[in-house]
Amino acid sequence: MLRRITVALVAAAASLPAPLAAQTVKVGLINSYTGFVAQAADEGGKAFDLYLKLHEKDLPQGIKLEIIKRDDTSNPEVGKRLAQELIAREHVQLLMGVVLSPVAAAIAPLTAEAKVPMLLCIASAGVQIPRISPYVARVSFTLWQQGYPIGKWAAEQGWKKGYTAVSDFIPGHDSEASFTKGFTDGGGQIIGSVRMPPQNPDFIPFVQRIKDAKPNVAFFFVPADPQATALIKAIRDLGVREAGINITAPQDLLPDEALPNMGDTPLGIITSGTYSTAGDRPANKAFVAAWHNEYGENSIPDFLSTRRWSSSRNGRTRTAHAARSRSTRRPATSCRTSISAAPRR
Repeated sequence: MLRRITVALVAAAASLPAPLAAQTVKVGLINSYTGFVAQAADEGGKAFDLYLKLHEKDLPQGIKLEIIKRDDTSNPEVGKRLAQELIAREHVQLLMGVVLSPVAAAIAPLTAEAKVPMLLCIASAGVQIPRISPYVARVSFTLWQQGYPIGKWAAEQGWKKGYTAVSDFIPGHDSEASFTKGFTDGGGQIIGSVRMPPQNPDFIPFVQRIKDAKPNVAFFFVPADPQATALIKAIRDLGVREAGINITAPQDLLPDEALPNMGDTPLGIITSGTYSTAGDRPANKAFVAAWHNEYGENSIPDFLSTRRWSSSRNGRTRTAHAARSRSTRRPATSCRTSISAAPRR
């Protein structure tokens, strides 16, 4: 991830007069340390802190980082207010973090007004968010890149009737739409759909409704743990799979760190995603080893961690450039990013 930060920092520094180029650059990190996605934020936050600890030395000569952390409490209005404060009072030169797509959507217009770049490393829904402002770059992937392929795959298994159950906010809507598109393009039919409260839901009535509908396959989206573990428990307790209903989802349903708490129920569930701790690659082995060394053997990273850790490996920077603003006090920096991420099952 620091490679992505470096691109933005180099662009910012390049537009400064030479005597000012060697400086401390302020980065505003907006994260959901509390609220219903605090677990996801914790995974991402740990990865950010670890990468910075190990790789801050790789920054361009003369550049130092000052990280200003803020908690959006999983609330878009709070996130917007914090972004305004970071821009106007702290004069940050880069915004990043943001777990929730609704928070990202609330902040995006401010980046265009202030000409301050923002990197989205976790928020993966709302494909239109980077179009709100040329100063926003998504450096991970979108839920469409997971939902559509798993929908096509499900249809290819000969499953004719599908049912979707998703959290009722932007990521759930994107997941529902992408799976539905893939499944129907493959010849399947959606016979029912339900949207669940994004905070503190009771999954039993929703899962029972799916079981009663008797689809061939059910597609779920919830915002990772702890909701993922609660949903898996409902699926187990109601005997959904024993009723002959197949389960698919994006990787949020089975995050690596939650698997030890789920028993055998996840066995045979097919999810679409970009990361597994079991990946037999040198870079992944080094990442997991560094994680365990820092946080202990019982701490497990997941896809949310790697979004922050290695978003530069999930996409390719096509262009990043800096231009002087008419005011010499704040450079105008714009970046565009092309994402290339293939789901791995």
